[in-house]
Amino acid sequence: MAVKRYSSGLGTDFPATDWRQFFWTEAYLKRDCFDLHLHSTASDGSQSPSELAQELLERGLRDVVLTDHDTLAGQAEFQAALANLGHQGPEIYGVELSVLMPESEACAAENKGQEVHLLAYFDAASKARFEAYLETERKERKLRNQGMLERLNSLGYAITAEELEAVNSKSEQSSTAVIGRVHMAKVLQQKGYFNSIDEAFNQLLLEGRPAYLPRQRKTIQAAIKAVHSAGGLAVLAHPHEYGWFTGPRLGLVPISAWQKISSLAAAGLDGLEVWHGDAGEEVRQAASLIALALRLFRTGGSDYHGSNRKRELFKAGSINAPPEILVSAACLFKADQLFMGQRPEGSFMAGYWELPGGKVEAGEFPDQALCRELKEELGLELTVDQLGKDPYYFLLWDYADLRVNLIFYRLNLSAETEPILLEHSAGGFFREKELAELQVLPANECLLETIFSPAG
Repeated sequence: MAVKRYSSGLGTDFPATDWRQFFWTEAYLKRDCFDLHLHSTASDGSQSPSELAQELLERGLRDVVLTDHDTLAGQAEFQAALANLGHQGPEIYGVELSVLMPESEACAAENKGQEVHLLAYFDAASKARFEAYLETERKERKLRNQGMLERLNSLGYAITAEELEAVNSKSEQSSTAVIGRVHMAKVLQQKGYFNSIDEAFNQLLLEGRPAYLPRQRKTIQAAIKAVHSAGGLAVLAHPHEYGWFTGPRLGLVPISAWQKISSLAAAGLDGLEVWHGDAGEEVRQAASLIALALRLFRTGGSDYHGSNRKRELFKAGSINAPPEILVSAACLFKADQLFMGQRPEGSFMAGYWELPGGKVEAGEFPDQALCRELKEELGLELTVDQLGKDPYYFLLWDYADLRVNLIFYRLNLSAETEPILLEHSAGGFFREKELAELQVLPANECLLETIFSPAG
């Protein structure tokens, strides 16, 4: 999937003082005291916005954003509470949207496709411009709630709209709070039908269960466009929940995840929620590599709902991301021979043999950086199109004080093409058995077996 090369995708359209640079520079990641995905009683959390704000600061968090479902109603209370508590972090507003990834135009027309969630982030001006979109979403949610209440009552569960609204009387904005399935589950629990919220969901309220009804949802492409039109930024929430991180892989990265997220990057997606409260380390590493390759900024959040879901808030130092760089490298072949270059004297790990390539600089996509590196190192004049639409392999390598994120491309050279050694002390094309005699960089060595395997 080719990636759309729009300059705002690297944050370069915005001046250094623009609020969006908070995301494009990943400033929160460097400070490591953030939680950018949080819910309050304005939607399906158990704590009021002010109670949530107090707990966040008690945990030492600085960069925090409230992201209730389909509403910004809790934002004023949340921001006021932060200010009263002496909070010095950025004032950013968020909301979580439910959208569809249709497989075709016909699916979009019929409101079919996989449901995914989008986190939209705004400043004060842009959030006001997004209210019209949210009002439409709340109307659709209200219609769905009415239909589900009718189903529940027909199934013998006597609950009313007034009881749902009474559940959310805890916060200052309760009259405008978004009501959803979690409120139905709480009423069902309170009335003794079920022992827990999870039990009510599992038996009645999840998709495919007797009381469930879908609601009209916009496509993710339409939602991204609306967020951008308002002046906001769009981030794919909890990508590990969609079943994309299984199946065949390009090294560390599942092919399905790469293809799906690449398609969203082409549609204008800005960021990817890499560090989610439920995501395992392997998924986080793969998601991070995908984001780096597509030049999406990386976010993280606990997706905290208080007592309504079993998730813990982040705390200062939760992520502990190591210093890192992004490197793109080439597997250059002539028939069954692979090119390797020897690192020159005076360089890091001098004398070791490596695949050609180098660090991806600010403002570059990995394939653009590799074309530049191949020209500087080997005098090769190549285009992005010649590298192909997708990377060949992804991996990461941890040195003592540095993580190297590696993206490899595979390219077959013609017999007439001869690399010129402009930076390496030696170089050439080697067959598999000859490579075994070379002292290869550890970060490259683990790839060689894959390259020469029957499937490679």
